[in-house]
Amino acid sequence: MKVFVTGASGLVGSEIVRQLVPQGHTVFGLARSDASAEKLKSLGVTPVRGQHTDLEVIAKAASEADATIHCAFNHEAFATGEYMLAIEQDKAAITAMCDALVGSGKTFINTGGIFGSDGPDEFSNKPNTAGFGSRGQNEKLTTSYLDKGVRALNVRLPPITHGPAKEHPFASGQIAIAKARGFAGYVEEGKNVWSSCDVVPAAEVYVLAIDKSKVIPKGAALHAVYEEGVATRDIAEFIGNKLGVPVKSISADEAGEHFGFLAMMLKSSGGATSALTQEWLGWNPKGVKLLERLEDYKY
Repeated sequence: MKVFVTGASGLVGSEIVRQLVPQGHTVFGLARSDASAEKLKSLGVTPVRGQHTDLEVIAKAASEADATIHCAFNHEAFATGEYMLAIEQDKAAITAMCDALVGSGKTFINTGGIFGSDGPDEFSNKPNTAGFGSRGQNEKLTTSYLDKGVRALNVRLPPITHGPAKEHPFASGQIAIAKARGFAGYVEEGKNVWSSCDVVPAAEVYVLAIDKSKVIPKGAALHAVYEEGVATRDIAEFIGNKLGVPVKSISADEAGEHFGFLAMMLKSSGGATSALTQEWLGWNPKGVKLLERLEDYKY
């Protein structure tokens, strides 16, 4: 099968192509730089030069593939407070690729997130609100193409999808703040939880979904979740222990000033289950747990 992957050189995308190539798939990956193109070549992937805002490029690549996996997202804009810019770019990319697939019966797998869902399971929805809920608009846009002859579905990643190659900014950011402030913090009682997943089993969800997209009930998402919920206070206490600094509560009102772009996440709960995903795909997630991964971070 010919598979086109956006974000193919990123954390999740590169693991997806690592799993696809040995299975005999012909993989094409979007590469926005020479370095990304060389990385993809080393993985046995044919680079497609461009980025996910190059709509004609990605539409053409999607139309020529048997299946498309969309992992690209403007994380840089998110970190600088331009979250809605990233959302609008993502919307345009999804529209361009799915419009090119209308009536084809081909598979299109979009990447969403757990944050902003109104429940823990795969049938939960995302209200059309500002913040994390706004990404739900693009999940709904994706599934709207089911009625247009596209086998479209969403994979929701947990707040922290982690791997050995790169420190996750939601965790490394907290470490940097704790070092600068002299203590590790959490918001209010720190009871909000974040689900997580090692990147290897997370990528397996996408790979399995290519062949099993027909068994996913209409309107349901797939949850690439291994750990259902790690308390944000537990994360702060782990960081504090590693740094040898105190651990303190930060009020919700003070969170923005203290945590910067991380405040919205730390004030939100991102717990989720994946029992239905495991049942539908025959997926049995195993791997490194979040606090185990944090042992390897720089402190």
